[in-house]
Amino acid sequence: MRLLFLALLLCFATAQAGDLSLSVPVQPGSGVRISITSWLRQRPSIGFMPLKVTIQNNMSGAGTWELSRDDKRGGRSIYFSQNLEVPAKSERTFDVMLPIGAGGTSTYYDQFRFDGPGVSARVNLPMDTSGGSISAYSRYFALSESLHKTSWSDFTSSASSGRPIIGSAVDPVTAPTDWRGYTGLTQWWMTRNDWQNIPAASKTALLEWIALGGEVAVVCPGSDPSSVDSMPLPPGKGTVRRHGSGRVVAVFSGTADRPDRATINNLVSYGDYVEFENACARFQTGTWSQDIVGELKLRGWLIFLFIVVFAIIVGPVNLFVLANKGKRAGLFWTTPLISLVGSIVLALLILFQDGTGGAGVQLIHVDLLPADKKMAITQEQTCRTGLLLGSSFAIAEPNWMQPMDGRAIADSPKQRIPNGQTDTQESWHSTPDTRSGDWFRSRALQSHMLKAIRSSRAGIELTAGAIPSVVSSIDSDLKVLYVVDSDGKVWTAEGLATGEKRELTASSKEALNSWLISIRTEAKPGEILSHGILDGDLLNGWIYAEAGDAKSFAIQTLDSIHWKARRAFITGPYIPRQ
Repeated sequence: MRLLFLALLLCFATAQAGDLSLSVPVQPGSGVRISITSWLRQRPSIGFMPLKVTIQNNMSGAGTWELSRDDKRGGRSIYFSQNLEVPAKSERTFDVMLPIGAGGTSTYYDQFRFDGPGVSARVNLPMDTSGGSISAYSRYFALSESLHKTSWSDFTSSASSGRPIIGSAVDPVTAPTDWRGYTGLTQWWMTRNDWQNIPAASKTALLEWIALGGEVAVVCPGSDPSSVDSMPLPPGKGTVRRHGSGRVVAVFSGTADRPDRATINNLVSYGDYVEFENACARFQTGTWSQDIVGELKLRGWLIFLFIVVFAIIVGPVNLFVLANKGKRAGLFWTTPLISLVGSIVLALLILFQDGTGGAGVQLIHVDLLPADKKMAITQEQTCRTGLLLGSSFAIAEPNWMQPMDGRAIADSPKQRIPNGQTDTQESWHSTPDTRSGDWFRSRALQSHMLKAIRSSRAGIELTAGAIPSVVSSIDSDLKVLYVVDSDGKVWTAEGLATGEKRELTASSKEALNSWLISIRTEAKPGEILSHGILDGDLLNGWIYAEAGDAKSFAIQTLDSIHWKARRAFITGPYIPRQ
């Protein structure tokens, strides 16, 4: 009994000062030692949980270990596995991005498996350091150690009954170097010293997450807004600095060592507004997408006829003709054969109705980050599939893919797309290199959100003057381009080709706002895309554009889906030239 208790302690998580530490029990004398740490001290409710796995292999030969997890939520599940290879007499550390399925859970602990030479064990992931379980749409707030000690009670008191708050203290020094490691967060609150002491690689990943819609609050001493300019925050003016679709907010603590409760309540409420899990759950497919994708039609008479014929054959015909009296043993092969033939006929019916592969639409938002030579891409897509001959596809670039609910908009005559919380039979599989399973299913209407960071030198160079001119290095002609210069004046151009130098035409903020409103009314993007493109004030020094050809910006998924229409909207700071 005592040995069992000690073994359970080894699997149990420690959530004291420092990172979460998970010990994996190994067989005595195996020559293997495994340790797992995480920057997050408990599991978030969406995104990825970053794990750092260290394997010490003292065996005479190389070894391969598998880390796997099956995240089950009712009839929905996401299965992940990753193989970790370590040469003989060596030690290696692996960064594992553990995908977390949305929807909450009713248990207090989550588990993953670790299997390989010298080990076959389940390891517990703590899900709430306060002793509770994670509900759907829980918001994860990460706080630096000092702020967690002084202010955590103010955060929990801001929680609503339907939107609980979870979180933990985190160490900026050990922050992830992969932007996906921050996707489980609603916000990260830190002190000014924390911001300045984050390692360079972690700061790069953090800024990438912010560009994709993340938010960081930096608590500064005093109350002088001009002191913000001395910090290495993203470019801009004032205490709120826009970076891509996200922002860094400077918060002043005055003479205290903590922000006041009103400030916390205000920013926590903003976190409600941009929370990804909730936005995915209430995503509505717009009429533009529905009209192009089409409805999932069902020829009821054909299916009814199939059921009747199948019932007659598998019942009376099978029992009284194929395996009649004296041939009852034949049922052991006639019944499976009839079922096989029936499955083939049903597949042919699907093929007859919907064909193979599928058709879909994509709405894409591209945030230009010219100072970093990158772009942040957010993509919403909806597709209708027929008979899929395969559902596995490679992950061509590190990205985050999340199924979305896909209800039809309220004023649409079409029925709800059956891909939401009530459609409970889905199983998504993933490894670091591939996705398979029900990410794409035969004869279904499905919606997804994807996010990625991509290296790019794309940008708009602006030469100031009485009539400013621009040159585009964006890998697509621009259907429409609006430029808000440093003085707040609005300029425009249409049909701007890559590499073309063009003088701009004077426009107005009213015209730009009207164009942005037309995007909302025509394309009807979801909350996540709308937040990046349409919400917030117009920014001086930024461009707003639509690409003529959106294909080069798309995040790739299943090859057999024909994307019949794509629209890509581009925002971000321009590059000033003298």
